[in-house]
Amino acid sequence: MAAALLSLALMPGLQACDPSRAESMRTLGEGISRFQQNDAISALRLFERAAEQDPSNAQAHHLVGLVLLQTYNNAGAAVEHLARAVELDDDEPDHHYQLGIALGRIGERTEAMNALRATVERDPNHARALYRLGRLQLQGGETTGAISTFTRAIHADPLFEQPWNALGNLYFDRGRPQEALAVFENAILINPEATSVYADVGRVYLAMGESDAAIEFLREASQHRGAPEAVHYNLGVSLRTRYEQSGRPSDRDDAIRSLTRALGQCNALADRTRCSSIQRMITELQRGGN
Repeated sequence: MAAALLSLALMPGLQACDPSRAESMRTLGEGISRFQQNDAISALRLFERAAEQDPSNAQAHHLVGLVLLQTYNNAGAAVEHLARAVELDDDEPDHHYQLGIALGRIGERTEAMNALRATVERDPNHARALYRLGRLQLQGGETTGAISTFTRAIHADPLFEQPWNALGNLYFDRGRPQEALAVFENAILINPEATSVYADVGRVYLAMGESDAAIEFLREASQHRGAPEAVHYNLGVSLRTRYEQSGRPSDRDDAIRSLTRALGQCNALADRTRCSSIQRMITELQRGGN
């Protein structure tokens, strides 16, 4: 968010053109400085003051809404300011984009989709707006539209992981594993660092009954720095299943190793049940080796 604030500060539209705007801009700049110092409370007050000093300052309203939305998670209050920013500067894509996010968080799906479509009209390559629009389409049962929108997001920014995940999982959830696998593998081919996709590939292989292929793939994926917990977990579970079938001690030892790595990344505060399940599997495997 700090980067977004800096880009706003440098926008030509923020140049002072009258005394009230100049005063508002000085206050806005001070607010950006405070925010960069991790003082969100003071920053918000200064952004609000800037909006009061010059009610026609679209960026001041935008920044009030942005802080309310992203720092305080107060989407309802953010909508008012972001909608005002749109009224004052309808051509700026990010006003519409942030408004779409805020509207989506308060459950206004149709209005959120309209705001995201307005974003894409002004910036056809806004991959994040396309991704969020696709998610809302999917929530409304618009499967064909969601597929098209996720595909557009991928074309707009091939290195953006979320649309790949969303499209692949959409295919998978609808019983089209081969198409899901193609999406996930293409995502990794284009961006080998897309670690969040690796677990999905392993999951698809497992669903297709190709456990050995899943293990081979997940084993390689687990060597990547930053491999997510799901990769180690799925590898551990796959090896555990194969151990139960084959009885090979090496599969048991590898399963324990992978599950231990998964446990190390598991957030007990966020998902105590999952962490307890991993610990239980490790204990059972260790007992089985004695």
